[in-house]
Amino acid sequence: TLTALGMLDLAEAQWLYGCTGRNLDILARHRLWKEGIDYKCGTGHGIGFVLNVHEGPQNIRWKYTEEMKEAVLEPGMAISDEPGVYLEGQYGIRIENILLAQNAVENGDGQFMNFENLTFAPLDRAALDAAYMNEEDLARVNRYQKRVFEAVSPYLNEAECKWLEEECAEITKNM
Repeated sequence: TLTALGMLDLAEAQWLYGCTGRNLDILARHRLWKEGIDYKCGTGHGIGFVLNVHEGPQNIRWKYTEEMKEAVLEPGMAISDEPGVYLEGQYGIRIENILLAQNAVENGDGQFMNFENLTFAPLDRAALDAAYMNEEDLARVNRYQKRVFEAVSPYLNEAECKWLEEECAEITKNM
């Protein structure tokens, strides 16, 4: 649940132009860090700069390293949003979407940016525990699931669409 909420926290970010992925990484990790949990890898990497994956110049990671250059997130940059938790010998949880950096509102404070989701996959209902979500979290998860259904269902046959509808059904505190 905390991994899914971290993925949404990053996907829904709005920031001032000039930020790098290091400025945004905490959005995906903060709920896990509050519980004393971390993942040892970066949160995101660039995609498509030279038609490859796991490439820069953009990335999302919290730790500064001398050898890794930081790049300002520019409009049109594709980047992964993939927080994950791995407990050795027990399990691993990773949720990954691909985002596109884009301009949002511009005002006297400057150019704000946000992300557009490029990929859509439902969150696994069995892995979501409403006890770890407040009402706003539930609303955000349900909005995301609805967006997944709206984006993907036109490409599915009737049986697949029924399955997706069940997977994207509203989650409530009483589940």
